Amino acid sequence: MAIQASSNIKSAMKKLLPILFFLLSCCHVALSQDYPVQVTTIVTPPYSLYLSDYASPESNTLQVMLQLKELDRPEYRVKLRITIEGQGISLRTKATFVPRAIVLQGGVPEMLTGADLSAYLNPNNMDFLGTTQQAFMRTGMFPEGFYTFKVEVLDYVRNVVVSNAGVGNAFIILNDPPLINLPFNNDKVVATDPQNIIFSWTPRHTASPNAAFSTEYEFTLVELYPENRNPNDAIRAANSIYTTTTSATSLNYGIIEPLLIPGRKYAFRIRAYDVSGKDLFKNNGYSEVNVFQFGDACVAPLKVKADPLDPVRIKFSWEQQDVHTSYSLEFRKEGTSTWEQQNVINDAVIVPGLQGNTTYEYRVQGQCGSIQGPFSTLATVITPASDTSAFVCGAPVPEIEINTTPLDRDLRLLDIIKTADFEVIITDLTANGDGSYKGTGRAMVPWFKLAGIRVKFSDIKVNQDLRVFSGNVTTIYSKDSRFVLSADLSSDDPEAPDTGSPTAPPAFNGMDTVLTVPITNVTIPSGNNAVIVVTTPTGQTFEIPRERNEDGTFRDTRITDANGDTWTVSSGGDIQRGPNVAPPPAYASRDSVNFRVNFAALENQYYGFDSKHFQEVAEDKININGEDYWIAWKSVETGRQDYVSATASGQTTFPAKVGFKTSNGPAMHETGSSAAFRRVSVMGLVDQQVEALTAYVRVQEGQNTEEVQVGRLNVKAYDKVQKKVIVVPVNNASVPAASAISEQLNNIYAQAVVGWEVIVEPSITVEESVIQNLDAGVSGMLSSFPENMMSFVRTFRNDVNRFIDGDAYYIFMVNNPNAGRAGFMPFNRKFGFVYTNKSTNVITTLAHELGHGAFNLRHTFSPEAMLAAEGTTDNLMDYNNGTKLKKYQWDLVRNQETINGWFEDDRKRLMGGLRMIVRVLIHQGSTLLNGCNKYDALLFLM
Repeated sequence: MAIQASSNIKSAMKKLLPILFFLLSCCHVALSQDYPVQVTTIVTPPYSLYLSDYASPESNTLQVMLQLKELDRPEYRVKLRITIEGQGISLRTKATFVPRAIVLQGGVPEMLTGADLSAYLNPNNMDFLGTTQQAFMRTGMFPEGFYTFKVEVLDYVRNVVVSNAGVGNAFIILNDPPLINLPFNNDKVVATDPQNIIFSWTPRHTASPNAAFSTEYEFTLVELYPENRNPNDAIRAANSIYTTTTSATSLNYGIIEPLLIPGRKYAFRIRAYDVSGKDLFKNNGYSEVNVFQFGDACVAPLKVKADPLDPVRIKFSWEQQDVHTSYSLEFRKEGTSTWEQQNVINDAVIVPGLQGNTTYEYRVQGQCGSIQGPFSTLATVITPASDTSAFVCGAPVPEIEINTTPLDRDLRLLDIIKTADFEVIITDLTANGDGSYKGTGRAMVPWFKLAGIRVKFSDIKVNQDLRVFSGNVTTIYSKDSRFVLSADLSSDDPEAPDTGSPTAPPAFNGMDTVLTVPITNVTIPSGNNAVIVVTTPTGQTFEIPRERNEDGTFRDTRITDANGDTWTVSSGGDIQRGPNVAPPPAYASRDSVNFRVNFAALENQYYGFDSKHFQEVAEDKININGEDYWIAWKSVETGRQDYVSATASGQTTFPAKVGFKTSNGPAMHETGSSAAFRRVSVMGLVDQQVEALTAYVRVQEGQNTEEVQVGRLNVKAYDKVQKKVIVVPVNNASVPAASAISEQLNNIYAQAVVGWEVIVEPSITVEESVIQNLDAGVSGMLSSFPENMMSFVRTFRNDVNRFIDGDAYYIFMVNNPNAGRAGFMPFNRKFGFVYTNKSTNVITTLAHELGHGAFNLRHTFSPEAMLAAEGTTDNLMDYNNGTKLKKYQWDLVRNQETINGWFEDDRKRLMGGLRMIVRVLIHQGSTLLNGCNKYDALLFLM
């Protein structure tokens, strides 16, 4: 019975214990509500694994709110006890720690943050459970996992708890680094010109409970050299060719970034980091390293050959490669050192004006956009000996038996056809439907070493010997025409706008995006018009961010996929498959076209612009709407893009029916800074080639539509000229920083497509008496130095501890109170002087003097280049602190004027000699088939 009773008691106790614990907890809650201090603990994400981050003065991650509930109590001195628990460890404020008292006032809340809690969170003031202080301090980090932050308030004197336990929770983990989307690893990216590559990645921290609210990304790009190098080693060890930061999850690598070399391999990675400096990502935020190849290498042309046509002409030809956009032919007499150059866009060129029975060396270089490939193997060709028989003007044409069997292939550009005893080089060609051809060419007549006369032909047919047996060949006559002496067969005039460039790419004024995957659809989501969504054949989608213009509107976007298919997304969101080449709407009558389109420089243009200010150097004039229209000029670097502004005279809003085009097709344009302006894209194609940008309208005349020209701009491309200048201060003369000089100097000379590398050397010290004698009259007076300056330069060059860079120009910065001008540099010299105390803008003066020394540019007020009186223009070569360069100066940079004589006195005498001008007066409509008796050759000596 006793055993049975004991069992019943135990059973009853088991049932009563839960009830007892519940009652005790209720009592605890009831008692906690009577504490005089209320505590609230707040832990704000993102949560750091480092204890020190919660104690940082700048941190608000851990916040403690204290409130004394006894309103009649003026102040109460207390202290805290903080406990952090989780993942098997516990950190708690030491009982022996005596902090500074916290004084609470009745009813007034007190907020404590990192600066207030730093003493409590000092590891030296905490007890460690589950680990040791030494082990924790090796990293200062909590293990990843769930943690509670408990804060209790203790009476400062009695050391008893006087508050509830304020608890905050935190799930502390490190986030995954970004995942790269494009380009795919080991992919080959299409090389475009201008370059444009989309890099995109997916953040993997945004859905994390410990997401960073202010994350940025560091993008790093390196070249793999050799290409089989481990990309992880390369990106850690090599100097990056490009590093930038962004808050977006994609990056457009375009024209303003460092140029990539076709055929080379590159590695890149993305690093995510919190802008506040907290360590919130695994692997320090670094993604995996991806590798891609930028297109194919720009190789040398193949099957290069030279065929002598006669003693003075050679036809050079080669096999075109898909990667090539143009070619550069170089040739010279064997045994000489100077190369002559021809730039062409086709696979052949004929060079006239050579010498008979002479050996020539030649080589050809392929151009891939702005990239120059290697030269072909050096080869030689021998021209045949000259025929000593004389050409007799008016002699009868010999009888020629003509075969009428048609040519068994198509006629091509640069083919040489025969008409009577003349040869015609075809420069423009159109096939008719009946097997005949029309076009233009050059007849090589035997006068003056086969100089060329422009001809046109229509309905001609040629036989197997390339001899014309049917049709008409006539000369092209103009009262302003002259003999064609140019060796450039791509144009009838070296300065004439290009009328056809079949291999040159059309300019697109927008965001050009090339993808390495095929796509099936392009859309703009209804809820977010700032992105373009593309879909692949597998159903995968990804976003391309849209760029904006200066006025906030979206730029036109052209997307090209791996198959070469294109989609054009307009600024307004219209999506069109294929290129947008629709002509503008037509006017009902010509009377409605009462305006002209004028071109002007954009404020933020990259290169130069020259409009008519001085008729002496204005080059081209046409008639538009019955008035003279002077054509302006625009300079662009070969393979680069720039923009110009267009306005319509007398119109407050630019007419919507105006189109723009070049010989290659439509030119892209968009609304400028206001409705009255259009921003028009221009492209530099081939060095020294001039391209006409035409503004036009369409007019409906009955059943026919006519194009009417309302404006024109000549765009001339130049290969970039790279120069180097070394600035040498003398006796600690004040000199701007190299970066400031470089920026302003390159901005000035970008007009002529010239780049400058700038180096500022340490100051040199000379006797003051030497400086006081460094003066020699007016700038530009001498083409050589006076003896005192020559002695200064000689001493500088002969310093055994100094290396003189033979490719650089040296400018000495001198503070000379006796100087009579701001600078001095003779023509075609490597050394010059700038007097800092006499110059109001040292960098502009430096640029002015380099114009003399590096490019032989004259003063605008000198008698030989007289534009205007001294100090009245904004030109760099005037004495007015100007920075502008005109078109004739762009050309002189590359074709420098020869200067001779010791004394220049700003008259800088021209080289003496005779210039021969050959004019052939051609009767309009005369035919070459009748010999030369209708031509009068006049020879003038000047």
